[in-house]
Amino acid sequence: MKLRIAAAAVAALGAGAFEARAGSITQPGETVGLALGAPLPEGVYFLNTGSVGGFRAVGDDATLGVNIPVLAWSTPWQVAGGRIEAYAAAPFVGYSLANDTDHFDIYNPFFTAGIAWDLGGNWGFSTFVGAYGPVDNELGQNMWVFNSRSALSYTGNNWNLTAHVIIGLTGEDENAGVRTHPDYVNLDLTAVKVIDKWQVGLVGFGSWDTSGTFYTDKKQSQFALGGLVGYDFGKFTLQTYVTHDVWTENYETEETRGWLRLILPVWSAPQAEPVTYKR
Repeated sequence: MKLRIAAAAVAALGAGAFEARAGSITQPGETVGLALGAPLPEGVYFLNTGSVGGFRAVGDDATLGVNIPVLAWSTPWQVAGGRIEAYAAAPFVGYSLANDTDHFDIYNPFFTAGIAWDLGGNWGFSTFVGAYGPVDNELGQNMWVFNSRSALSYTGNNWNLTAHVIIGLTGEDENAGVRTHPDYVNLDLTAVKVIDKWQVGLVGFGSWDTSGTFYTDKKQSQFALGGLVGYDFGKFTLQTYVTHDVWTENYETEETRGWLRLILPVWSAPQAEPVTYKR
């Protein structure tokens, strides 16, 4: 069940002094390991995904850390046979550059809501619509970003096979009055096997700019592969994975990144007790 918790979003930095090298606002790879197509049981869940690694938009001598706390609510309401769900994230990032420049700040807050369907035969599909709000700080992310997400998951035979497509449409920077970040498409892929309490498998993710910016017409793209290991401790689940770019275009370098995720059910709807009849 915990594999079905969806992660909301945050982003690879590519900001501030790096507008000309900006990529997806949604961090590529942030949702791998999760069966996002399958509907969650009714309840409230907390999820935190943190990562540290290179900074492909800047170069080999830069480090980027991202942390994404998410609150997920699987509501009691259904529409067209699917469960209504909502997610909110308040991410933050930190980076270090070769010239000893360090910075730590909040990132664009995110909210999304949508519907997840159980299609039968262990298949699930979800679709969500939401947005990133602007933040007026040194990260240079002072814009609204429309975000849509759709996922298809197979969760039979102790597998989590998920493809998750994320589309971002960026607005103009509210200070500069121009577009500093491109529109984009991200694809997060998961192939994880559950063995008793363990989760073991492969993950991959790619990101593709679909427009230019005020600063450049160059479109950036990348694809990364890695391995994931997770363990269900009962009250919570931990997942860790390591990824490396196997292909990039118009980025400064390939990125290697380590990830750690906590999945914690906060509240679950009480199960209805079976009705018994006495003669």
